[in-house]
Amino acid sequence: MHRSKLFFDQKSISQANLTNLRNIVGTSDEVLRGLKALGNEATSRDPWLIQLLLQKLDPETRRLWSVKTSDVELPTWEEFLEFLNTRCSTLEFMIYDE
Repeated sequence: MHRSKLFFDQKSISQANLTNLRNIVGTSDEVLRGLKALGNEATSRDPWLIQLLLQKLDPETRRLWSVKTSDVELPTWEEFLEFLNTRCSTLEFMIYDE
């Protein structure tokens, strides 16, 4: 229960922000790795976990995910995590580029 509470209690992001996005990525990955270690098959949960977490993200990140997965029926958690990490890198680059 503690792991799922951590996942569900994450704060929503209203604007693209590197620190907040990294926090969501880190917490979500930690929760999923913890569930896998307990023997739960996390991949069957991927679609709803992705959808739940998408609701916490800023509109631009949600739009980019939608574009990226427009031709994918059931994206995996690993694909979503890779996308979020790439998005973090992009935001980080934008900060240093300013």
